[in-house]
Amino acid sequence: DMKEKFSDLQELAVEIFDSEKEYEYYTTCDVIIVQLEKVKEAEGLVRYLHLEKVFKYIRRLVLDEAHIIMEHRPFRAASIMKIVEIFGNDIPKLFLSATFPRLFESRICRIFEIKDWRVHRGETIRRNIGHIVVHDMFDVTRAVKQIYESEIKPNQTKGIVFVYKRSLGIELAQDLKWLLFHGNMLSEEKGKAYREFAKLEEGMIIATSAFSHGVDLRGISHVITVGQMINIMDFQQVVGRMWRGEPDKIGRSYILLLPGKKHESITPSVCVNGALSSHLDGKEEENCRSLGCVSCSVCDESKRIDVGAFTHDSLNSDEEMEVKVIEVEDSGAELSELQVNFRECQFNILKLYGLMPKKEQVADSLGVYTNVFFSTVINHGLIIDSAVCHGCLLSNFHAHR
Repeated sequence: DMKEKFSDLQELAVEIFDSEKEYEYYTTCDVIIVQLEKVKEAEGLVRYLHLEKVFKYIRRLVLDEAHIIMEHRPFRAASIMKIVEIFGNDIPKLFLSATFPRLFESRICRIFEIKDWRVHRGETIRRNIGHIVVHDMFDVTRAVKQIYESEIKPNQTKGIVFVYKRSLGIELAQDLKWLLFHGNMLSEEKGKAYREFAKLEEGMIIATSAFSHGVDLRGISHVITVGQMINIMDFQQVVGRMWRGEPDKIGRSYILLLPGKKHESITPSVCVNGALSSHLDGKEEENCRSLGCVSCSVCDESKRIDVGAFTHDSLNSDEEMEVKVIEVEDSGAELSELQVNFRECQFNILKLYGLMPKKEQVADSLGVYTNVFFSTVINHGLIIDSAVCHGCLLSNFHAHR
């Protein structure tokens, strides 16, 4: 992908670093692209180019997607420190990023011991994206399928479903028979998925944040993010995939916040663009109107999703659905009040045990549910830990469901 981007500059010789090739091979290159995970392997090449007999001094180090330096992910930290060690202070550096928080500008300079720097900062917020926050009981598979069938497929565009858990992405891809892209795939598999998605006139791909950097494809109208926002930079990168180079078109971002999960950056009650502006640009108390953006569902009530919009009850009744029935032998014993409530689906944990929301822990009460009845609820993440059942504290709707 990077070599294609450089193809317009035909006078430049561009190569991607491969540790299997002889160092001499790169002496004729104008630009050498090194993947972050291969920085350590490239140390020998840097030393070789600086030898007296070669004297191909590196004139500039360019770090694209520079915001990843501040993400504090363990598997990247060693590579970042290696960059500092290899290139030191003498080589001028250019950091490129569309999502670099203003607060981090001085931090990155301290990491690389840069004392004199200049910042060229453009607009961070994408004004042509309308965000819709959904924070209620929903079936993830049905939700993304319904969005695809009602908004993406009819308009012959493309969409990306971003998940923060690889396991969820694999599960969704298997259920929906859509393309899949994640960081643990082989390079050949990732390349194939990327090319197939690029060729599609209309279609979907399910991906982790590994697909959010450097993806410049046309025709992407929708981004659906599912689950906890790991950090605001990831989210801004994700939604930035829509309508690349076509600012006159409106993109739609669905944010499916799983009930019971912790969401620090994006919440159902805070303007999405305001949160982005605060974190990235340091501007406080902004909203869609003051920023001149397409209104999000927090600022415009008409865009809010009704409770239960993405449950199976809201879909067409003639939609085929596979139902697995587990038969339980009838022991002939008299049913307890609790069992009757379960069979009739008329139960509320708090009501049954006389507990008060947000005041009493309900972990001890869950023992009677976990064997059969609540295994599905727990697996779908309504319960964060063993202390509090957040799924039952959200609303009467959740508690009764």
